Amino acid sequence: MQSWNPLLAVLAVLLLALPVSADDKKKKSDSPDEKAAIEAMMKAAEPGPMHKKLEPLVGKWEATMKMWMDPSKPPTESKATAEMKWVMGNRYILMHVNGEFAGMKFEGVGVTGYDNLKETYVGAWIDNFGTGISTSAGKVDDTGKVFTFESEEIDPASKKKMKTREVLKFIDADTYEDTFYKITDGKELKVMELTAKRAK
Repeated sequence: MQSWNPLLAVLAVLLLALPVSADDKKKKSDSPDEKAAIEAMMKAAEPGPMHKKLEPLVGKWEATMKMWMDPSKPPTESKATAEMKWVMGNRYILMHVNGEFAGMKFEGVGVTGYDNLKETYVGAWIDNFGTGISTSAGKVDDTGKVFTFESEEIDPASKKKMKTREVLKFIDADTYEDTFYKITDGKELKVMELTAKRAK
């Protein structure tokens, strides 16, 4: 008598199951529920008019920055350059910023987009002055020229959570302002102000 081979038994089960699995797959793919789910996914993935509102950011920029470490003292001024472009089929703006602060080189990378499902603008940011990934959510006003983003960070000095607010305003086709605030103990303080001009 030939000995029982477990490998052959497993292969036989798999072969017998293949036609059934194929039939089941065909039935599922033809079901109204699956078609509706696919259509919903496709619609959620499409860039639309809310993404288009980010279009003015695309290009190369030269910026002047003012930073307040102590609100009672004059700000520290520095220069920076930025390049922004569409990625992922015009779904996100990818930005790369280079500059200098307090004699140290600064480099940051960010991505901004519009989440169709959450119906909000979303952003993420990393730079060489930290080790975390900052995330934010925001909205645009009725003019389509003023974006407000909010996030929650950890204050490096106190190690306490603090809220932040960013207001990006298009002044004209070649100028925008970006202002950052931190909120601690219920008080909002301006920590950075950036004015960017489109590079010639």
